[in-house]
Formats: sequence, C-alpha cells, structure tokens
Amino acid sequence: MIKKAYLLRVGSRAPNSKREWYIVSEDGREIVKSRGTKIDAIVSFERKMGERLAVKSVVIFEGIFTLSEAAVTIADIQTVYEARIVQLQMESMSKINISPRLVAYIKSSANASPLYDGLPTQENLIIIQACTHLDHPTGTRIIFTRDGGFHSGGWIKNPDFEQCYHLSLSFVDRVTLEDTPHNHKLAKLWCKLIYGRDNLSRLLIESPKSPEGRIKDVWHYRLFCDAAWAPIIPRGEPYSILRTETGWRTWSEVNQTERELVILPADIR
Repeated sequence: MIKKAYLLRVGSRAPNSKREWYIVSEDGREIVKSRGTKIDAIVSFERKMGERLAVKSVVIFEGIFTLSEAAVTIADIQTVYEARIVQLQMESMSKINISPRLVAYIKSSANASPLYDGLPTQENLIIIQACTHLDHPTGTRIIFTRDGGFHSGGWIKNPDFEQCYHLSLSFVDRVTLEDTPHNHKLAKLWCKLIYGRDNLSRLLIESPKSPEGRIKDVWHYRLFCDAAWAPIIPRGEPYSILRTETGWRTWSEVNQTERELVILPADIR
C-alpha cells in the first residue's frame, strides 16, 4: 500500500514555458511525469502503481522549481518539502512575540533563587513565588526553578537524578485568564528559548499527574545536570541502584523518622 507520494511542479517562471508535474513514491523507486494537471499526474501514478492514493497521502508542492527531469529524485523533493515546512514554522513562530527580556528574567530568577526541593516549607513557597511568571501576549503560565536534593535527600536512588532545571508550562485565555488545553507547539518554542535547541533531546517530559495539574493541563520539562549544572542525560532509571553509593540512606533514614515523606506535587508547586 502506498502511504505517501510527493507531487512537484517543475518548469520555468518564464511566460509560456512548459510546466510539468512529477509524482514520486516515498521510497523513490517510482517517478511519473505528467504535462497535464496535478490530478492527471495522480491518476497516471495510480494507474502505474495499480492502486488508489488517499487524498491525505499526497504531499503537493504548489511552487515552481527549476529542476531538469534527470534531477527530479525523491531527495530533491524531500529537500524542497522540508524547506517549505521550516518556512511555514518560521512564519507561524514569527507571529508569536515572546520578549527576550522576559526569557532572560525567567532564567535569572531561577539562577538567583535557592534550590527547590519539593518540601512544603515557607522557603519553597517563596522560591515558587519568585519563579512564577505569566506571559500575557501568549497566555503562558510559567514556573522555572532549579530543583535539587533528589538523591542526596533520600528521594531517588540514582545519583544522576540529583538536580535539574524544571520548567512547568500551562496556558490560559489571554482575555479571561481561564485555563486552556496545553499548547504543545508553543511549549516547544518556550523550551527552545529557555533551554536552547541543543538541549531539547535531553529533556525529560512529563504529563500532568495531580488532579489540579490535569485541570490546568500542566506539563513538565526537566533538564538534568551534573554538579556544575552542565546538562546531562541521566543513565538508567530514577530508582536504579547500579550507581547508588554504599551507605546511601532514604529520606526517612536521613531524617531519622518513620514519618511519611510529603512533597508538593509538581503540578501545583
């Protein structure tokens, strides 16, 4: 079954020049040329392949590209397609006005604050207040903190998860400030601006977990770091004991109490 085909109009921009449609299968093995309309090209392709193409499976390029017949390959078409997608993304992003000063302030607020450890203390409340922001133009509610003490405090056995930058994002209506569904596209832009493009693949992304977090649709984007706050990708799972040092103690053991560990849910921190 044909999952995708690429349709490209080729020719010159000069008046009365010949313009042809090329349709190429996703694997690049089949190329069909048509001097008619794009529908003619699709029909010719279907006849050659012996099966119908779903409308959504045809990627159409409306621009005119000056490529010789010999040069029209799947690589050429994919290159044009990817460039067009990037252009559309840039056009979309250009309509979103996020202040560089706000981004700098969000980051500096986190770096100037003590480490947040999730415990229900007055100090943590002050940290959250200092690191919470609302960007009215985009309707984004932001909490950005430096979290620490996960391993040394007895929470997580794997020392690679000792500390991280923690970005929590949710969205509101810009007029009413009522909660709206999570805008994943806008969230990705915030992650790029705050963490940098090179760190996107290192992020640990978590969906809402607490009841209030689900109502607000709060998502979490964590970047774990080493002791010098250089980004890392943690090795293994949080509760893996492969790197746990001898003598490591749980939170209850550290605090010499049987009292249950109570932490503030990340969704409402």
